[in-house]
Amino acid sequence: MNSKLFTAISFLALSFGALSLSTAAWASSDNQVTAQASSLAQTHSHTQAGQHVDMQMVPPVTQTTPNLASAPVMQRLVTTKFKDISEQYTGYEGKIPVIINPTSCGKNRLELSIDVDNVEKGEGSIVADLHDNIKENFLKGDKVLLRIRVTATEGRTSFCIPMRESGQYAIAFYHDKNDNKKFDKGFLGIPKEYFGMSNNPKFGLKSPDFEQAVFQMPATGAKLVINLRKASDIL
Repeated sequence: MNSKLFTAISFLALSFGALSLSTAAWASSDNQVTAQASSLAQTHSHTQAGQHVDMQMVPPVTQTTPNLASAPVMQRLVTTKFKDISEQYTGYEGKIPVIINPTSCGKNRLELSIDVDNVEKGEGSIVADLHDNIKENFLKGDKVLLRIRVTATEGRTSFCIPMRESGQYAIAFYHDKNDNKKFDKGFLGIPKEYFGMSNNPKFGLKSPDFEQAVFQMPATGAKLVINLRKASDIL
């Protein structure tokens, strides 16, 4: 038999096997409840109209929910829901969803309000790249969860980031002054454009670590104030 075909058949067998096991977990629970109701019957006697009558007193039976750990298919059905923000996407850069000039905060609680200070000129765009809580994904271009582009306003640029769910995140910022959709760098990779990061960590000869930029996003919303810097500030 072809090895690829054998692998595919084996995978399907395992998948259906997991579904059968999860379904059996519920069926076993129902049978157990029925047996429990029958075995727990107790006899209570009293006299009615001069006759001896046997009454079966059955204590209430509480049906317990089966352990979802043994039912992987069903476990996926009860995972935490998150907010769908895809309708706000204005496009994609590669595989990264982009929102251009998102609306101001106030429509939903699960929003991140951003103030970006030290914007040199009202030219180009302020870019914010949202990263998840996986350390290895931080500052990797193909791991950006969401990219925000906002028309730059001299001094302070304010905007709102819609979030899918609460949790830990990190954000990298830069001022795309010429709107070429690149973080321009010069000799030896020295940034030519202003940049920043959530928590305003200290920059040195290398970029701050994930732990220095990570922040907690509560379900009730949050606000960050970011100070942009230029390369000459740290060299």
